[in-house]
Amino acid sequence: MLKKSLASIADQMLLSALNLGVALALIRFADKTSYGLYLQWFGVVMLAYSLIDATVGATVVARYNRLAAGTERMDTIGAHMRLAIHTCLGAVALSALGWWLFMQPQLAAVDTGAGSWLVWPAAAAYVGSYAWREFKRGTGHLLQRAFDVLYMDITYAALTVAGVAWLIATDGLSLTTTLVTLAAANAVAAAVWIRAPAVQGPGAWSDHANWPTVWRTSRWAMGGASLAWVSNHAFLYASAALLGLAATADIGAARLFLMPLSLITLGWKNVARADIGNLLQPADLGPARRYVVRSVLMVSGFGVLYLLALWLGYGWVSTHFLPANYQHLEWLIVAWSLYFVVYNVRNVGSVLLAAMGHFKPLFRLDVVGLAVQGIGIAVLVPSFGAMGLIASVALCECVLVVWMWSRLVPRLLFAREAACPPA
Repeated sequence: MLKKSLASIADQMLLSALNLGVALALIRFADKTSYGLYLQWFGVVMLAYSLIDATVGATVVARYNRLAAGTERMDTIGAHMRLAIHTCLGAVALSALGWWLFMQPQLAAVDTGAGSWLVWPAAAAYVGSYAWREFKRGTGHLLQRAFDVLYMDITYAALTVAGVAWLIATDGLSLTTTLVTLAAANAVAAAVWIRAPAVQGPGAWSDHANWPTVWRTSRWAMGGASLAWVSNHAFLYASAALLGLAATADIGAARLFLMPLSLITLGWKNVARADIGNLLQPADLGPARRYVVRSVLMVSGFGVLYLLALWLGYGWVSTHFLPANYQHLEWLIVAWSLYFVVYNVRNVGSVLLAAMGHFKPLFRLDVVGLAVQGIGIAVLVPSFGAMGLIASVALCECVLVVWMWSRLVPRLLFAREAACPPA
């Protein structure tokens, strides 16, 4: 178990470093609007991740321990995977079309580096290949093949680094060539690793026998994941529409400094979700409570340490890695710091409630958060610009974390203990 946990954490650290490197390369060698456009596509990629995580990850964990070992578990996993593929493809296609219609007026200002029409197939290939690799990652974590996931992501990282380095060396780095490189690296890594997971029980892929149960389990998780994605990424599109792609690039560059907090927490989530699911099986929820408290302290402690390191090293980093048109991001970084610290604490509660199968309350919570964020953007952005937009996102998280830990988590834990009293 310890080795698998370390493999999962190392995997997320690798991906965090890689995403940081690609973003810094675009910031350094591409124009500002190109990086702003890249952030829009990365938001669509995160939608694919959210839907796959909801259908392959959270809902399966909530049911897995209640199913008989063997064929029943494999049939259920297979049905969830099938739903994930269909949902992800449809949602990504619709979101990409909506994004194109929404952003069309601003695209003329973007230097894609290889002709404006080529960026579209490159971006589509990037989103599709990322979804494929993320689907393999979710499958690998579900089947407890953490090392296979790590090897796949090492392959992806090595190919990406080699491709981006070659583009920089040949002065060929642009938005289009970067997207092509990422798409190729995703596709090769996904094709090589985790080829044959044992999830093809009788009927798992060929009929719809499991779909009513799968849908009852997954519908609130997918709705919540979609709303959470809107809550966490709609600011990119609001910024592009209200402030322009250059301001979006500033907001994204400031957020980039805090992304290690988010990605490391994802590493915790991959391990903790199954652990919490196992701890919730007995009637005594004491071990689960202690695990959750330790998790909150861990993610909060890591956040404080990272912010201290960032405060000490920001001057050097900004001088050596950020061009002149990205300087003076300090206050935007401070605002994002508040958001990520609170978001990570809320994420622990979300994992706990998802492991308990409470997807409907999470969905309702996301509806409230989205409403708060929308009101904040409408009120604060016209007066405070980029700072007002980040403050709106942070305000949303503050409302959600207070409601979750003061009302939702205590009430649902108490209800579970009352329903399953100790013998």
